Order: sequence, then C-alpha cells, then structure tokens
Amino acid sequence: MKPAAISSLLALLLSAVLVASAPLPDQEVVEEIIAKVNNIIITKRELERRAQIPMQSLFEQYTGEERIQRMKELMQQILEQAIIEALLASQAQRLGLSASESEIRGVLERMKKENNIISDEELSRQLEQMGTSISELRREIRAGILQRKVIEREVSSMIILTENDTVNYYNSHQEEFTTQAEVRIRQLLFLKEGKDEELVKMEALTTRRSITTTEDFIKAIQSVSGDPNADGDLGYFEQGELRKELEEVAFTLEVGQISEVIETTEGCYIIQVVDRKPPQRASLEEVREQIQNKLWNEKFESAYKEYMEQLRKSNYVEILHPLS
Repeated sequence: MKPAAISSLLALLLSAVLVASAPLPDQEVVEEIIAKVNNIIITKRELERRAQIPMQSLFEQYTGEERIQRMKELMQQILEQAIIEALLASQAQRLGLSASESEIRGVLERMKKENNIISDEELSRQLEQMGTSISELRREIRAGILQRKVIEREVSSMIILTENDTVNYYNSHQEEFTTQAEVRIRQLLFLKEGKDEELVKMEALTTRRSITTTEDFIKAIQSVSGDPNADGDLGYFEQGELRKELEEVAFTLEVGQISEVIETTEGCYIIQVVDRKPPQRASLEEVREQIQNKLWNEKFESAYKEYMEQLRKSNYVEILHPLS
C-alpha cells in the first residue's frame, strides 16, 4: 500500500496528527505555541504536520494569490479542528471515558484489512515512510475512540426522532418523493447539416405522409438510417431532458401517436410516443429510512454545533499567536 493510502485512512480519524495532550511541561526546546485549550497545547509544528498532505494537494491545484489564500484558509481550518479535538479530549477525561486495548486493536485490524496490510511490521514500514509510527497511530486511534464516545454520549444519545417527525416530513415534502412524468419515444431525424434545408424539410414531410402505422414508421427509420434492425426507440425521458421543441410535442401525444414534422435548427424530427409513465409518489414505507436518516442528520448537526459552542464557552481556550 502506498503512503497516500495510509494517510487517507488516517483522515477517517479526527486528525492526522493528534494535538499534544499532556499538561504544559518545562521544556528545554521551546516550540511556538499557537493555542491553549485547558492544559493542552497546540504548537505550530503540530499544525504544520497536519497540513503536510492537504498542502501538497493545494500546491498541485492552485497558483499565485489563490494558492496563498487557500493555504491560509486551510491552516485556519486545521487550527479550529485541533481546538475541537482538544476540547473533546478534555471532556473525555472529565467524564472518565476510556478506550480499551481491544477497541484500539479492533480499529488497527480493520485498517490493515481495508488496506491489504498483512502484518504490523508492514504497517510500521508504511507509517515510517510518512514520518510516524504505530505507537503514534495507536495514540491517534485512542483519541479518536474517546472523541467518538464523548459525541455519542453527549450529543447522539440526546437526539429523539419520533414517528410524527417522519410522517409530518413525508406529508409536507411530497414533491421529494414524487417522480416526474416520463415518455418513451421513437425518433426519426433528418439532419440539415451540409444539406439544403428546404430539401431536408421536403424529404421529412414526404416521409411523414407515407406513415400511417407504427410498422410504417419503423420501416421509414430503417430506410433513412440504412440499418435494417433500427427501430428508433430512444427510451424514457423525464420533462426537461428532451430539447424544448420535442418535449412540447412528446408530452401531448397519446401512446402510439406519431407526430407531424418538428423542425429545429438541427434538423427535422418525427417522433412517436411508445409508452408513458405518469408521476408516481413513493409510499411512506418505501422512503421511511431515507426520511429518518435525513432528519437524524439534521438534528445531529444542530445539536453538535450547539454542544461544541457550549463546550468552548465552558473551557479555557486561548489563541496565543493568530495564524497570518
């Protein structure tokens, strides 16, 4: 597995490199501290490490002032994410939550399986190429588990979704669960490109006069196309999918009815409606799970945002050196 595959997998955790979670130490080597969250520090070096992989992508996609602006935005996003993780780490400690060895091992094994890694030794080699290690990865996994547990306990478990919520949404959003009318058409086209337009139109009109049945129409299609197996069937179209001139006619014809010649800038068309499907509304049972997922996600996003705002207000958060 390539290092990039590992890095994309680590992104499934809440960060690529976890913020240092120990109390502020007396260090001989002084690092630039960007922010503090309670007793957790966020250093410039940690933020730069987090930014390595996404920065590479920015350098490949953008140049000049746009690249500079996007780099600034990325660093701000990374700092904000680091603060969120630190707040959740503090809350996990406050709640006395823990991550067992079996939980950590389970995540490691799943990562190895999903990326076709057969051993810890191979995983270690891949991580070394990224400048990290299994011990660092285990620390990140542990942090991710704790953060997930905080969110599940403090946010997810508080969300209540009732049957009335589901029914009310279904009844008030009928258009979401109703398919548009469709027509299935057969088409014969006389192209104008490179030809005398009046002659093309005359050919189309002459051909149309010779058509009285579906069998006649199919024979005309085979004659004009030169394909003895052609039947001109284009399948189903919803409103808005056909060009305007054709749609105006197609949705007014009865099944089996053949249109007169329809002239456009491209050419002259003759169409037949082969079949028609009226608008259909899905039943509540058919879309129940879809509605519940949508409503739950909306409630979760709102509850999570509110929870993080409260968590930020109730904890010590200080930006010592704003990112420029």
